[in-house]
Amino acid sequence: MLLRFGVTLVNGLSCCTRVWDSAGFTQRKVAVIMSGMSNKVRWGVLSTAKIGVTKVIPGMQQGEWSQVTAIASRDLGKAEAVARDLGIANAYGSYEQLLADPQIEAIYNPLPNQLHVPWSIKAAEAG
Repeated sequence: MLLRFGVTLVNGLSCCTRVWDSAGFTQRKVAVIMSGMSNKVRWGVLSTAKIGVTKVIPGMQQGEWSQVTAIASRDLGKAEAVARDLGIANAYGSYEQLLADPQIEAIYNPLPNQLHVPWSIKAAEAG
């Protein structure tokens, strides 16, 4: 059985897709097709979770096709502090505000597991 993990909120295209083989839990990268995309994808981050702040966002900021442009937290002060520390242009005091930003093309969702589905659905609904 294969489990698919990926971000698919970039104009309907899939990027950063990985496939995990449940038998051996080995990671294999899947080819990414991003034809016609010459600009960086503008990412918004839902949460100031430690994994995002210390691992994922710094990696995204080194990506050739990614630009982290906004971060949100339920605490505006936390979002502003992280944005300042990581050089992120916009900070929001709610996840809804980030999802309403028309400049955001994709989201990274490091919220607790039970919040992945509802906030990913809200992101998809926001466009």
